[in-house]
Amino acid sequence: MPWIDYQYIKASVPIAQVLAHYNIVLKPRGQHHLSGPCPLPGHAGDRSNKNAFHVDTEKNAFNCFTHCGGGNVIDLVARMESCEFRDTALKLKQWFFLKNSPVELQSRFPELILMHKTQHSPVSAPNSGKSGRRHCLDDRRGQ
Repeated sequence: MPWIDYQYIKASVPIAQVLAHYNIVLKPRGQHHLSGPCPLPGHAGDRSNKNAFHVDTEKNAFNCFTHCGGGNVIDLVARMESCEFRDTALKLKQWFFLKNSPVELQSRFPELILMHKTQHSPVSAPNSGKSGRRHCLDDRRGQ
């Protein structure tokens, strides 16, 4: 079972895009805040409360002030889809075309990461004796 970098997914998927995916329209309440009726399935509160559901787009988090509670972007999709946290993270990676994070790659292929570090450090230009970065800068200056 592959390792999942949940922090990477939470940071990479804006909650506003998840709301748009579900066609949830909320009213702006300030620069980074949205509010409206709670869209969560199984909402136990009063649906007539037009401002029960709040989203902070800067923190990438939501909260329902009646009975549903709150959470991050993964929690929101888990509740909307009624699925497990791990399955939700995999869905978000698929929906938003997220690549594997460096941490995920390292957990899957530790020997390749180690091999890459030992073979490519330090970088040097062929037959020059200069570091690769310095050599490239010299080429751009015409030296």
